[in-house]
Amino acid sequence: MRTEVFNSSLLLLSFGVFPPLAGAFLGASSMALGLVLSLLLVLAFHVNKLYIFKKIPILLILFVFIILLHSALLHAQFVFFDIRSYLSFILLCFVLSMAFFVSKIILSNNFNIDKSAKYVFWVLLSFAVSALVTNFRLGELVYGHHKSIFPFGEPSHFALFFGPFVFIFIFQLSTILRKLLVVLSVIVLSLLIESTTLLIYSALALLLFVRVSYIGIFLVIPIFIIGFYVILNDPYFISRLVLSADSDNLTALVYFQGLTDAYNALVNTNGIGLGFQMLGTQPPSEVFLKIQAVLGQGLDGGGLNRKDGGFVAAKLVAEFGVLGLILLVAYLTLFIKVFIRLRKLIRLPNTVDPAYVFGLVFIYATFVEIFVRGVGYFSPSLFLFFTAVFIFNFYRIRVKYFAPNYR
Repeated sequence: MRTEVFNSSLLLLSFGVFPPLAGAFLGASSMALGLVLSLLLVLAFHVNKLYIFKKIPILLILFVFIILLHSALLHAQFVFFDIRSYLSFILLCFVLSMAFFVSKIILSNNFNIDKSAKYVFWVLLSFAVSALVTNFRLGELVYGHHKSIFPFGEPSHFALFFGPFVFIFIFQLSTILRKLLVVLSVIVLSLLIESTTLLIYSALALLLFVRVSYIGIFLVIPIFIIGFYVILNDPYFISRLVLSADSDNLTALVYFQGLTDAYNALVNTNGIGLGFQMLGTQPPSEVFLKIQAVLGQGLDGGGLNRKDGGFVAAKLVAEFGVLGLILLVAYLTLFIKVFIRLRKLIRLPNTVDPAYVFGLVFIYATFVEIFVRGVGYFSPSLFLFFTAVFIFNFYRIRVKYFAPNYR
């Protein structure tokens, strides 16, 4: 049993650790290489379960077909299409297939997703604490810039992977008070490492507790008020909330650039979009020029986050146009359903399968990566979101996972 839990924990942790390490030691320019390496590790551990691929779900085939059809229409219209798009499409098929494969492994009885996720939470927390204690020296030594939480290259990359595991850990605790104490601790951690992304995860966690009750009035709401007061009086955080081309904050500029590029692509292509993985090929915006100036680059500088848009929603809309907007609406509809279920389950610990909670949590937490801070389609947490969708679909179709009153 201990060996199985250790192996499961190692596999989960590898999804978050391999991508940044691949960038540091293998020169990878994106998260894709590290994600592929972690998926190959999964295949090595579970080679005896390759029979799972015999039955690919219709949901996966339909999703891939829609992307392929959209790309084919663009190819027919513009004739030329970047080879990067074709290679990325092959990679997407592999990643989605592996998401289905991993979802089946998690649903198996011997994966121990609850214990594995708990251990990953503690390991990730130890990374953050170690970085604070050593003043981020190890991360600075490996990645060349301050505030890197080794093995992650940036605080936001750490937060994107750590945030969902905070939710899973909270759902394993037995009392509301303990859950709130964990959320409060994560808020403090986000302030110490200066991570707006992790702070937003904390706000999403608090939303699950907000209701008309003594706990809501005397604990949750005061935490919200104090948190907003701290943010509004902290120059570091407030500078990231001002979205303007006149800002000198790179985080705000990158986000504003993503919004601008998405809007321009939507208008200039008449709602069709630029095409899969084609963000960054369009003419640069004024915000891009401002980013170059802030970075001290010349006119031939690469800017920052031009290809990933800064968050997934911007990339989806820019590359898929109206289809991207439809996908965002579909996600928001699912997000609301999951939010309602998690609000009910937050007060009912250990009443449903851990795998189902895992699925709900990653669907809910991915809101941050889609609308706040993202690193492209092949990030570790977005892969686990795809995995979560397959898990959610499994329970929705085949299993009565808990009492109808809480569905």
